[in-house]
Amino acid sequence: MKFEGKEIYIGNLERNDFEIIWDEYEYDHEAAYERVNYSLSKDKGLEFYQEIQAHQGETSLYMGIFNKKPLGYIALKDIDKINRSASIELVIGKLANRNKGYGREALSLMVDYAFTYLGLERLTIDILENNKPLKNITEKQEFKLEGIEKKAVYYRGKKINRLNYALLKEI
Repeated sequence: MKFEGKEIYIGNLERNDFEIIWDEYEYDHEAAYERVNYSLSKDKGLEFYQEIQAHQGETSLYMGIFNKKPLGYIALKDIDKINRSASIELVIGKLANRNKGYGREALSLMVDYAFTYLGLERLTIDILENNKPLKNITEKQEFKLEGIEKKAVYYRGKKINRLNYALLKEI
């Protein structure tokens, strides 16, 4: 499976692609991300990949983000076929590859795939308040802020808010 944009494409996330993303990941404390702890060992990274594969296609769909080489991944998680909804996770590994439009383009491709091919009607994404780049990408894709979880995440010695965004399929 492969969906092409102008600068990147999203496609199957193979183990060797995931290892590259994991090994090259650089954490940005100014744009915090709470889901995955990339400071874990390579073995823990492979455990995470195996966990992803165990649910692939059932309740989640992880796809790699590529332009010649793996840049990151985008996922539909918690896929609910009855209520036609899912949440999105987006990761660009290296700092040098962020703020270049790759995440925006990957999000656009995944939204199109989710609404057009999977028949989903509602997508959500949770963002830590200080992750302004992801907040901007999400808002440009027309996700709407639905709620703020006050002091929801303990991060670097203080509690910060989690922002809840959603996008509904135009019917």
